[in-house]
Amino acid sequence: MKGNEEFKNIIQNIKVIDTDAHVVEKPEHYKKYMEGNYELPMIVEDMRFGTRYWVIDGTLIPRPLGAPGPGPVKGLIQHFDHPRFGKVVDMNRDSPMANDGSLDEIEGRIRDMDRMGIFLQVVNPTLAIPVAMIKDAKVANAMCRAYNNYVSESLKNQSRIKANFVVPLQNVNLAIEELNRVVKMNGFAGIVIPPIVVSDGEVGLGLKTIADDTFDPFWKEES
Repeated sequence: MKGNEEFKNIIQNIKVIDTDAHVVEKPEHYKKYMEGNYELPMIVEDMRFGTRYWVIDGTLIPRPLGAPGPGPVKGLIQHFDHPRFGKVVDMNRDSPMANDGSLDEIEGRIRDMDRMGIFLQVVNPTLAIPVAMIKDAKVANAMCRAYNNYVSESLKNQSRIKANFVVPLQNVNLAIEELNRVVKMNGFAGIVIPPIVVSDGEVGLGLKTIADDTFDPFWKEES
Protein backbone atom coordinates (compact mmCIF):
# COMPACT_ATOMS: atom_id res chain seq x y z
CA MET A 1 0.00 0.00 0.00
CA LYS A 2 2.89 2.32 0.82
CA GLY A 3 4.27 1.71 -2.65
CA ASN A 4 0.95 2.70 -4.21
CA GLU A 5 0.93 5.97 -2.27
CA GLU A 6 4.48 6.76 -3.33
CA PHE A 7 3.61 6.03 -6.97
CA LYS A 8 0.55 8.29 -6.72
CA ASN A 9 2.67 11.12 -5.34
CA ILE A 10 5.19 10.69 -8.15
CA ILE A 11 2.46 10.77 -10.80
CA GLN A 12 0.92 13.90 -9.31
CA ASN A 13 4.23 15.73 -9.68
CA ILE A 14 4.75 14.75 -13.34
CA LYS A 15 3.89 17.40 -15.92
CA VAL A 16 2.24 15.64 -18.86
CA ILE A 17 2.83 17.16 -22.31
CA ASP A 18 0.46 16.05 -25.08
CA THR A 19 2.28 16.49 -28.41
CA ASP A 20 -0.30 14.68 -30.54
CA ALA A 21 -3.31 16.91 -29.92
CA HIS A 22 -5.13 18.57 -32.80
CA VAL A 23 -6.85 21.80 -33.57
CA VAL A 24 -9.83 21.14 -35.84
CA GLU A 25 -9.84 24.35 -37.79
CA LYS A 26 -12.88 25.12 -39.92
CA PRO A 27 -13.24 26.36 -43.50
CA GLU A 28 -14.65 29.55 -41.98
CA HIS A 29 -11.31 30.22 -40.30
CA TYR A 30 -9.49 30.01 -43.63
CA LYS A 31 -12.01 32.34 -45.21
CA LYS A 32 -11.49 34.91 -42.43
CA TYR A 33 -7.70 34.86 -42.52
CA MET A 34 -7.13 34.28 -46.25
CA GLU A 35 -5.01 37.00 -47.84
CA GLY A 36 -5.23 38.17 -51.45
CA ASN A 37 -7.89 37.19 -53.96
CA TYR A 38 -7.62 33.45 -53.47
CA GLU A 39 -10.66 31.25 -53.09
CA LEU A 40 -11.00 28.24 -50.83
CA PRO A 41 -11.43 24.80 -52.38
CA MET A 42 -15.01 23.77 -52.99
CA ILE A 43 -16.72 22.21 -49.98
CA VAL A 44 -19.28 19.43 -50.28
CA GLU A 45 -21.32 18.11 -47.37
CA ASP A 46 -22.75 14.70 -46.60
CA MET A 47 -26.23 15.84 -45.61
CA ARG A 48 -26.95 12.68 -43.66
CA PHE A 49 -24.02 12.88 -41.27
CA GLY A 50 -22.98 16.53 -41.55
CA THR A 51 -19.48 15.62 -42.73
CA ARG A 52 -17.76 18.12 -45.01
CA TYR A 53 -14.98 17.57 -47.55
CA TRP A 54 -12.63 19.74 -49.56
CA VAL A 55 -12.75 19.11 -53.30
CA ILE A 56 -9.09 19.43 -54.32
CA ASP A 57 -8.21 18.79 -57.95
CA GLY A 58 -11.30 16.61 -58.32
CA THR A 59 -10.61 14.51 -55.20
CA LEU A 60 -12.56 14.48 -51.94
CA ILE A 61 -10.20 15.31 -49.08
CA PRO A 62 -10.23 14.03 -46.36
CA ARG A 63 -11.13 10.71 -47.93
CA PRO A 64 -14.64 9.30 -47.43
CA LEU A 65 -14.86 6.17 -45.32
CA GLY A 66 -13.22 3.24 -47.13
CA ALA A 67 -11.66 5.38 -49.87
CA PRO A 68 -7.91 5.89 -50.39
CA GLY A 69 -6.29 9.26 -49.90
CA PRO A 70 -4.97 11.68 -47.26
CA GLY A 71 -6.67 12.98 -44.16
CA PRO A 72 -9.04 11.61 -41.50
CA VAL A 73 -11.95 9.54 -42.78
CA LYS A 74 -14.53 11.41 -40.73
CA GLY A 75 -14.31 14.64 -42.68
CA LEU A 76 -13.47 18.22 -41.87
CA ILE A 77 -15.68 18.70 -38.84
CA GLN A 78 -14.81 16.92 -35.63
CA HIS A 79 -18.09 15.52 -34.34
CA PHE A 80 -17.77 15.02 -30.60
CA ASP A 81 -20.80 12.74 -30.86
CA HIS A 82 -21.14 11.68 -34.50
CA PRO A 83 -24.49 10.15 -35.55
CA ARG A 84 -22.66 7.29 -37.30
CA PHE A 85 -19.25 6.92 -35.65
CA GLY A 86 -20.36 7.63 -32.08
CA LYS A 87 -18.29 9.51 -29.53
CA VAL A 88 -15.05 10.88 -30.90
CA VAL A 89 -13.99 12.30 -27.56
CA ASP A 90 -14.56 10.21 -24.44
CA MET A 91 -12.96 11.44 -21.23
CA ASN A 92 -14.02 8.82 -18.74
CA ARG A 93 -17.52 9.07 -20.14
CA ASP A 94 -17.60 12.80 -19.48
CA SER A 95 -18.56 15.22 -22.23
CA PRO A 96 -15.85 17.70 -23.26
CA MET A 97 -16.07 21.22 -21.88
CA ALA A 98 -14.92 22.73 -25.18
CA ASN A 99 -17.64 23.29 -27.76
CA ASP A 100 -15.52 21.80 -30.55
CA GLY A 101 -11.95 21.03 -31.52
CA SER A 102 -11.08 24.53 -32.75
CA LEU A 103 -9.21 27.24 -30.86
CA ASP A 104 -12.24 29.51 -30.69
CA GLU A 105 -12.84 28.72 -27.03
CA ILE A 106 -9.51 28.25 -25.27
CA GLU A 107 -11.05 28.18 -21.79
CA GLY A 108 -13.04 25.00 -22.52
CA ARG A 109 -9.96 23.27 -23.94
CA ILE A 110 -7.94 24.22 -20.85
CA ARG A 111 -10.63 22.79 -18.58
CA ASP A 112 -10.58 19.55 -20.57
CA MET A 113 -6.78 19.43 -20.24
CA ASP A 114 -7.09 19.86 -16.49
CA ARG A 115 -9.58 16.99 -16.29
CA MET A 116 -7.21 14.74 -18.24
CA GLY A 117 -4.14 15.75 -16.24
CA ILE A 118 -2.41 17.47 -19.18
CA PHE A 119 -0.08 20.35 -18.35
CA LEU A 120 0.78 21.42 -21.92
CA GLN A 121 -0.66 20.69 -25.37
CA VAL A 122 1.12 21.02 -28.69
CA VAL A 123 -1.63 21.01 -31.31
CA ASN A 124 -1.33 19.91 -34.92
CA PRO A 125 -3.52 21.01 -37.82
CA THR A 126 -6.30 18.95 -39.31
CA LEU A 127 -7.44 20.65 -42.52
CA ALA A 128 -4.02 22.12 -43.25
CA ILE A 129 -2.42 18.69 -43.63
CA PRO A 130 -4.16 17.94 -47.00
CA VAL A 131 -2.99 21.36 -48.26
CA ALA A 132 0.09 19.44 -49.41
CA MET A 133 -2.16 17.95 -52.12
CA ILE A 134 -3.00 21.30 -53.76
CA LYS A 135 -1.15 21.69 -57.06
CA ASP A 136 -1.24 25.49 -57.14
CA ALA A 137 1.59 26.51 -54.81
CA LYS A 138 0.31 30.07 -54.47
CA VAL A 139 -3.10 28.84 -53.26
CA ALA A 140 -1.39 26.41 -50.88
CA ASN A 141 0.76 29.26 -49.58
CA ALA A 142 -2.31 31.43 -48.95
CA MET A 143 -3.99 28.60 -47.03
CA CYS A 144 -0.86 27.91 -44.96
CA ARG A 145 -0.61 31.59 -44.08
CA ALA A 146 -4.30 31.67 -43.15
CA TYR A 147 -3.91 28.67 -40.82
CA ASN A 148 -0.75 30.04 -39.22
CA ASN A 149 -2.33 33.47 -38.69
CA TYR A 150 -5.47 31.95 -37.14
CA VAL A 151 -3.47 29.82 -34.72
CA SER A 152 -1.02 32.55 -33.75
CA GLU A 153 -3.80 35.03 -33.03
CA SER A 154 -5.81 32.45 -31.08
CA LEU A 155 -2.83 31.58 -28.86
CA LYS A 156 -1.88 35.12 -27.84
CA ASN A 157 -0.79 35.20 -24.20
CA GLN A 158 -1.41 31.44 -23.95
CA SER A 159 1.27 29.48 -22.11
CA ARG A 160 -0.36 26.02 -21.91
CA ILE A 161 -1.15 25.49 -25.60
CA LYS A 162 1.40 25.67 -28.40
CA ALA A 163 1.06 24.68 -32.04
CA ASN A 164 2.94 23.30 -35.02
CA PHE A 165 2.80 25.39 -38.17
CA VAL A 166 2.60 24.50 -41.87
CA VAL A 167 4.42 25.64 -45.01
CA PRO A 168 3.68 25.20 -48.74
CA LEU A 169 6.30 22.65 -49.76
CA GLN A 170 4.95 22.65 -53.32
CA ASN A 171 7.31 25.59 -53.79
CA VAL A 172 10.51 25.50 -51.75
CA ASN A 173 11.08 29.26 -51.98
CA LEU A 174 7.57 29.99 -50.67
CA ALA A 175 8.07 27.39 -47.94
CA ILE A 176 11.31 29.06 -46.81
CA GLU A 177 9.61 32.47 -46.86
CA GLU A 178 6.76 31.23 -44.67
CA LEU A 179 9.17 29.43 -42.35
CA ASN A 180 11.10 32.65 -41.74
CA ARG A 181 7.86 34.58 -41.20
CA VAL A 182 6.31 32.17 -38.71
CA VAL A 183 9.36 31.69 -36.47
CA LYS A 184 8.91 35.35 -35.48
CA MET A 185 5.26 34.81 -34.48
CA ASN A 186 3.93 33.75 -31.10
CA GLY A 187 2.33 30.43 -30.22
CA PHE A 188 4.40 27.94 -32.23
CA ALA A 189 6.57 25.05 -31.07
CA GLY A 190 7.45 23.29 -34.33
CA ILE A 191 6.44 22.43 -37.86
CA VAL A 192 4.28 19.72 -39.47
CA ILE A 193 5.86 18.08 -42.51
CA PRO A 194 3.70 15.74 -44.64
CA PRO A 195 5.43 12.61 -45.98
CA ILE A 196 4.38 13.36 -49.56
CA VAL A 197 3.79 16.56 -51.53
CA VAL A 198 2.03 16.96 -54.85
CA SER A 199 4.17 18.24 -57.72
CA ASP A 200 3.59 18.71 -61.43
CA GLY A 201 1.30 16.06 -62.88
CA GLU A 202 -1.80 14.21 -61.77
CA VAL A 203 -2.44 13.28 -58.16
CA GLY A 204 -1.06 9.79 -57.66
CA LEU A 205 1.51 10.21 -60.43
CA GLY A 206 3.12 13.54 -59.54
CA LEU A 207 3.93 13.01 -55.87
CA LYS A 208 7.26 13.66 -54.21
CA THR A 209 8.42 12.29 -50.90
CA ILE A 210 10.14 14.68 -48.54
CA ALA A 211 13.37 12.79 -49.23
CA ASP A 212 13.46 14.28 -52.75
CA ASP A 213 16.59 16.37 -53.19
CA THR A 214 14.55 19.35 -54.42
CA PHE A 215 13.66 19.94 -50.76
CA ASP A 216 17.31 20.19 -49.67
CA PRO A 217 17.35 24.03 -49.62
CA PHE A 218 14.37 23.97 -47.23
CA TRP A 219 16.01 21.48 -44.87
CA LYS A 220 19.18 23.59 -44.88
CA GLU A 221 17.19 26.71 -43.99
CA GLU A 222 15.12 24.89 -41.37
CA SER A 223 18.17 23.51 -39.60
